[in-house]
Amino acid sequence: MRASIFCGVLCAATFAAGNALAGVVLSPVSGTASDTYSGGGTPISNTYDQTGLSPTFTSGVTDWNSYFAGNPLKGYVFSNEWFTNYGVTSATVTYDLGSVYKIDDFALWEEDAAGIGNTNVLVSTDGVSYTPVLTGIVPVQPTLGVDYGAQFFDFSTVAARYIELEINSCPNPAAVGGYTGCAIGEVAFETATAGAVPEPATWALLLTGFAGIGVASHLASRKAAAAAA
Repeated sequence: MRASIFCGVLCAATFAAGNALAGVVLSPVSGTASDTYSGGGTPISNTYDQTGLSPTFTSGVTDWNSYFAGNPLKGYVFSNEWFTNYGVTSATVTYDLGSVYKIDDFALWEEDAAGIGNTNVLVSTDGVSYTPVLTGIVPVQPTLGVDYGAQFFDFSTVAARYIELEINSCPNPAAVGGYTGCAIGEVAFETATAGAVPEPATWALLLTGFAGIGVASHLASRKAAAAAA
C-alpha cells in the first residue's frame, strides 16, 4: 500500500516537473531585434527556427554533445540569416525560451559576411531585470561564402527565460564581407535539465505528496500494531 501511494504521488510530481536529463539543445520560441534589414528576407526568426541548418534538431530533446559532435552547419546564404540595415554598428537582440529553464552554454553560428563583434550576454526570468553571464565576447569569424559551424560560450548554470545579446560593435572585426552591419546565423542554448524549471505549484504538489506518504506510513504502522495486539 505504501509503495503504491509513493509511486502515485511521486510519479504525478515527476510528470509535472519534467524528467531530469542533462545536456539537451534548446531553441528560443521567439525573438526581437532593435533593428532588422528593411528590405526583407532576413528576420530574426531565421536565427532560431533552424532555417538553413543541417542537420536540424528537436528543441528540448536532442542530446547536446551528440548533436554538436556531428558539426551541424548553417547555410551561408543571406536568406538563412538575420541582418540589420546597412550602417548599423550596434544592436540588441532578445530571445524568449517560452519558460524558465536552467541553461549553461550558448552556441552561436557566427554569420560569415558581417557577424557580430564585442557582445554581452544577459539573462532574465521576468524580462525586466537582466543579469550578465558573459561579457565582451568576440566570436571567431568564419570563412566568407562557406557554410559554417557553431562556436560555444559556456557559463555557470543559471535559471533564465529571456536571453539578451547586447551587441556593442558590428561587423565582426575580422569580417571581410564588406557589409557594415550586424548579422547572426543561428543560436541555441544547452539546458542543464530537460523541461522547464518547475513552477511553485509543482513544488507544493511534491511537498504535499511526501506529507501524504508520511501520513499513510503512520496509519499503516498503527494498523499493523493493532492487528498484532
